[in-house]
Amino acid sequence: MKKLIACLLLAALILTCFAACGKKEFTCDICGRTVREKPHKTEILGEEAVLRERCYKEIKEMRDGFNDLAGTFG
Repeated sequence: MKKLIACLLLAALILTCFAACGKKEFTCDICGRTVREKPHKTEILGEEAVLRERCYKEIKEMRDGFNDLAGTFG
């Protein structure tokens, strides 16, 4: 009986570990959508922000564009 309980507890522990490795649900600080994917943490105007993939790519493209523009004048 003790072995059965130990096996069940071990199985529950393993399943919990695998569940914790999945994608997290969060709310994007840019668009406000609640999504379940890998969050991107970044800093915008001195504030830490958590962004979803699409918003992160758009912000990154804008930043790269500004850097390219600044390079043409510098």
